[in-house]
Formats: sequence, structure tokens, C-alpha cells
Amino acid sequence: MTTPATYVRHTKKTEWGLGMLVDSDSSYFRYFFEDGELRSFPTASLAFLSGVAASPEEIEALQHLKSSRKRSGSDKKKKKVISEELRGGPDSTRKVAAAAPAISSLPQQIERFLGQFPKGFQDERYYDQERGGHGSRKIGRQGAVDLAQDLLKPEALRALLLESKGAGTAALIKKLLAKGKTLFSVEEIESFNLFAKAPPTEQRLAESFFDLLHGQGPVGPRLEALTVALPVELRTWRLCTFPGAFFRPDQLLFVEPEVTFRQAHIVGIQVSFQSTISGATYEQLIAMAHKLSDELRKANLQPADLLDLHLFTAYTLRTPAKKK
Repeated sequence: MTTPATYVRHTKKTEWGLGMLVDSDSSYFRYFFEDGELRSFPTASLAFLSGVAASPEEIEALQHLKSSRKRSGSDKKKKKVISEELRGGPDSTRKVAAAAPAISSLPQQIERFLGQFPKGFQDERYYDQERGGHGSRKIGRQGAVDLAQDLLKPEALRALLLESKGAGTAALIKKLLAKGKTLFSVEEIESFNLFAKAPPTEQRLAESFFDLLHGQGPVGPRLEALTVALPVELRTWRLCTFPGAFFRPDQLLFVEPEVTFRQAHIVGIQVSFQSTISGATYEQLIAMAHKLSDELRKANLQPADLLDLHLFTAYTLRTPAKKK
């Protein structure tokens, strides 16, 4: 299948403005444009689209417009597939929504976080919602962490490889995704579930999955190996970083593209936004998380692991959802 540019401008319809690829299938590529319209292009029409380099500000503005259009209901009848790659997924507590352009510094983030959780990561409400309390085991991250650490032990994955050449690996990941489903778009979950119903040979997936979680050496190449073992439509940052981040929250980072890349910019890590997964970029984002941890400790906040850092980023770089 033709690989189109992520950001484009139409060579004849300049009034449409910047366009962003949101999904594709074997016949069409769909772009969301600055004029607020979602347009489909057959492969033959891609010649009218010119790939461009979009600035972080342009990307953020286009994402905000797309999110606003979705909330207003303008996209309800338009098919959405794994296209939410460039849009942050819903928070587990459903208390965060679109990107918050007003936040541009770490002190602002800390102020916002403490406004929600006065005792920081040790706040009772934070603990209950996210890291161990009754609420967190139902809808927060901790329930997914507990399940990941139960399902993904080395002996369990090794048995899949030795006894069935990896058969059952997709079903295992599906079970874990179901526990953390509020972190993903509906389209991501549906696409993975469809894949898990009748996956091709799973040996390569099982081997790369085992190596990511239990292997040695730099994590970047191991993440890339898992990525290429999945169909193209499932190669999203969220889907590919979720299992490792929740099995090893002390070492691996869950990447929610919009807010994670913004966080890198705020703490001074120069990493370019990429919709395509890169092992080198993932290692940069993990380095960013450790730098963020150091800065938060200087401010007397004590994150326990990289999952706390993901939560800090999610809570502070998204504006509270409007009450209905």
C-alpha cells in the first residue's frame, strides 16, 4: 500500500490549509484539514497532495480543532479507524480532555497537579483513583499494572513459545488491553480485537513481546522489533508501549503521543514529534521521564515510577473536561 505523507497541503485547494492523515485502508486515505473538513482520497489522487513539514504549533492547533469538531458531533457519521494516533487518548478517570495550550512550563504543571492533588503523589484521592485504592483497581492504572505483572511473567510467556509457538500471545495482550481500555480510543481496541480473532502465526509476535519485557540491551531496538511483528494499523505508540510500561513501570514509559512529546519540550529534551514509532525516540522519551522525575523531586514531589510521571503529564497537559 502507498505510504502517504502525514502532513500535506493540496496543490490546487490551498484554501483547505494544512491536512493531517487520520486513517487509511486499501483504497482510501483520509485527511483532516484546517478548514474543519475530513476528506477521503483514492490512491490515484494522492498526486494532488504535497507533503509538508508541520511545526509543533501547527500540529497542536490542528489537533485541537479536530478534537473540538469531534466533541461537537460533526464527525459522528464518518468512519474512524486507528486514526487517533496523533490525538491523546482518554484518561482513565475521564477527567482530562483536549490539549491545554496555556501550560508551557513545569512550575505551571506542578501548580495544576497540586490543585487537584494537594499532597502530590501521596494524596489520598490520587492513590484511590490511580495507584492502589479501590477506585484505581476498577478504572485507574493500578488495576492494569496488577494484571500485567500477573499475566506477563517470564515463565508464562516462555511456556507460550515452547508449547504452542506463541499461539495465544495476541489473546493475552487483548485481555490486558481490556483492563486498560479507557487509555485507548474505541478504534484502537476494536482493531486489536479484530486482529486477535484470527492472527497469523504468532511466533514472531511472542518472541519480540518476550524480548521487550524480559530481554537485555537497549530498549529501543526491542520496541521496534515488537512494532514490526504487528500489522501496520496497530503500530501506534499507545498500543506498543502499553504492555511494557505497565509490566515494568519502573523502567518503561507509556507514550500518549500528544502530551508525552509536549512534556519533552517543556523539560528541555529536544525530540521531534513522530507518529511513526522509533526506538531511538522512545529512548529519548524515557530519558525525558527521568529528567522530569529529578525536577519533580526538587519540588518535593516524589513520583514512585514512570507511571506516576505519565499520570502527572496526563493530568497537567490536558484541560479538565467540561461538565455536561
